[in-house]
Amino acid sequence: MGCIMNTEKLLIIIFIILFLWLPAASASDGNYFISSVKLDMTVNDDGSLLVTEEIVYEIEGFIPGIKREIPLKENQS
Repeated sequence: MGCIMNTEKLLIIIFIILFLWLPAASASDGNYFISSVKLDMTVNDDGSLLVTEEIVYEIEGFIPGIKREIPLKENQS
């Protein structure tokens, strides 16, 4: 009976490892590039800036998402 419990625990551990590994493996099945970018910038009367961007991505395969960060200096928002 102890051997059966150990086998069940081992199978559960293997299943959990495979479950956690598969999404990471499939996440790298695609590729993408930016085919076009349009920028519209307006300086308002108060000196603030309004920026509108349109970015078109060409995606091949599976991409779970694209993250884009804009680095800011201190005191910027």
